[in-house]
Amino acid sequence: MLLAPVCRRAFGYSSILYLKIAFCIDFSSFFNELFALDGLLEKLKVGEFLSHSGAASITVKVMALALCWLFSCATGAQQSVVSADSSKEFKTIDVSEEVVQQVWSHLYLLEDKTNKLTFSEMREMLDERSNWRLLGSDEVPAVGYTDGSIWGVLHLHNPNETARTRVALIDIFNLDTVEFFFLTGSPEPRFTKTGNLVPSELRWSSSRLPSALITLPAKSTSRLLFRIKSETSITVPLKLQILGDYSRSNRNILALEMLFFGAVLALVLSQLTQFIITGNTASGWYVASASSIMLFLLSVLGIGNIFIWDASEFFSRDLYVVALALVFFSVTGMASNILKLAEISQFVYRVYRVIQWFSLSWFIWLFFLGYEWSIKTLMIYACGSSVALVFYASRRWLEGDERSKYFLASWLLFYIFGIFFMLKILNIVNAQVSYPHLMAISAVFQLVVFYVYLAKNIAENNRELVVAKEEALMLEKNYTITLEHQIAERTQSLQEANERLQKLSVTDSLSGVFNRTYFNETFPGEVKRASRQEGFLSVLMISIDRFKVINDTFGHLGGDACLRFLSETICGVVQRQSDWVARFSGDTFIVLLPATELEYAEEIAESICGTIEAGEVVSAAGECKFTVSVGIYCDVPDELQEPMDLVARVDHAVFQAKQLGGNRVRLVMLQD
Repeated sequence: MLLAPVCRRAFGYSSILYLKIAFCIDFSSFFNELFALDGLLEKLKVGEFLSHSGAASITVKVMALALCWLFSCATGAQQSVVSADSSKEFKTIDVSEEVVQQVWSHLYLLEDKTNKLTFSEMREMLDERSNWRLLGSDEVPAVGYTDGSIWGVLHLHNPNETARTRVALIDIFNLDTVEFFFLTGSPEPRFTKTGNLVPSELRWSSSRLPSALITLPAKSTSRLLFRIKSETSITVPLKLQILGDYSRSNRNILALEMLFFGAVLALVLSQLTQFIITGNTASGWYVASASSIMLFLLSVLGIGNIFIWDASEFFSRDLYVVALALVFFSVTGMASNILKLAEISQFVYRVYRVIQWFSLSWFIWLFFLGYEWSIKTLMIYACGSSVALVFYASRRWLEGDERSKYFLASWLLFYIFGIFFMLKILNIVNAQVSYPHLMAISAVFQLVVFYVYLAKNIAENNRELVVAKEEALMLEKNYTITLEHQIAERTQSLQEANERLQKLSVTDSLSGVFNRTYFNETFPGEVKRASRQEGFLSVLMISIDRFKVINDTFGHLGGDACLRFLSETICGVVQRQSDWVARFSGDTFIVLLPATELEYAEEIAESICGTIEAGEVVSAAGECKFTVSVGIYCDVPDELQEPMDLVARVDHAVFQAKQLGGNRVRLVMLQD
């Protein structure tokens, strides 16, 4: 737990310094307040909480320490880097033939804290060396934030035999108002007014950088006097540039910047379409991040001030704060989405959600604190949070998280250049580097890399969808096969059931042979087929003799038993597949013998009669013996003959057999 006191004190430093800076409180009681807060935090166990071993708390520690360092640097960076020198004479600088000549090391500065000094008063003070302070260093003069005005004077000497025309420019985009007074031998100076809050029609050119066109007479010394009034951070990287190269470089840089905005806009539109169609949240955060970055760079690079909003105080200066807050909000949201913080750690997720949404509070702070303190506090907040986020993502990458690798690969350069840009605005870093352009380049790089990441995710999702679709198709195929088998089985079962039902519908339930319905449907076809084939058709009608007596003696159950015995006997004698038996009426059966001549028909009839006569039926009422009478028809049917006429004739033969005493076979006389 050795980290607990360190983290507790870092948290205390950050909190008190933040309040001191935000509300401009005197720092004389800082240490007393820090010791008091340290005791309170110790009681609250804040140090132990911050020194927890997890990645989440380590991220909080890094953020607290980063904020502490930034607050300390920001408070120390309020003083100007301009220092005094002991020389009593102004130093001049020869105008060279270099394309771009850095001249700030010969620049003399003076701060007008009251904003009351006029050009006339300053002109009188130009010869008083004691009023001015020489930078005397190769470092860019960084004044920082001031409520007053910064006056500067540069003594230029043209050693050439001819006049030289140069563009004097301050290589920084976000100065509110800059007034140039070029003093030569003429009584009236050449006056140029420029800056973000100066309308474009009042500027000498459409350049986004504060600049003035000056012409130095041959073999003479001139003075360039300027006044800077700006609520933004003031640095004075004064340069002289040849006019032709100045115009050409402006056009080239602007073309590259337009190319950047066009590329980013194309990526934004593609992801916006993706977001609208699929609702992918990563695409939504991509659109928000890229759009806010474009808005931020439009403000920082001065492009919006030239081409869109033209000298509006809010858009030219205050939009800087709004755009930076939106960039931080959207980038933090994208980071949370990419790193899946909600799945990894609820604590980290909640912390970053608070950090993310709290950044939007600077929309309100801008109106209460003003531009200076809003941009300071926001940049400190964004720097500390960005350092913590990069640290956390790096830790996750080292732990093998693939998403963190893509996040850092796409965003790390943008974070680095963005942090250095904010440190430069806070006057913590003083380097003559165009961080906004580096941010633009890194933004394109990160957007392309992240676009590839999204494309890879979409491809992986598509592959997963294809696999899932194939699995679904396989399941569907297997289900279809199973269903087809089930349908086939059920169809077969249904067919069997229908066959059974159909058989039952044409089967006599008592005897088990075909019923009268089957006979009526089938017999006419058999007669016509025999007539068409000119083949013999034999029909046997078999009736029980004195069946009424049997029913009266043995009862109806006894009669039913006799009927079953008769049907079983007939079926036992009639064996051919083409032959069939039907119950014609109560005690009468018909046997159809296709392609059968009389000799075989008589043999069948005699066999049935003999078997019935020899057998007996056992019933509940006793043993019953009975005989049958058989009528036979055998002939080649006439095609004009009605089938039922044939039945009537064989029925008559049975009647004759019964009249003769029964138990006999009677042939149908063809002449009848």
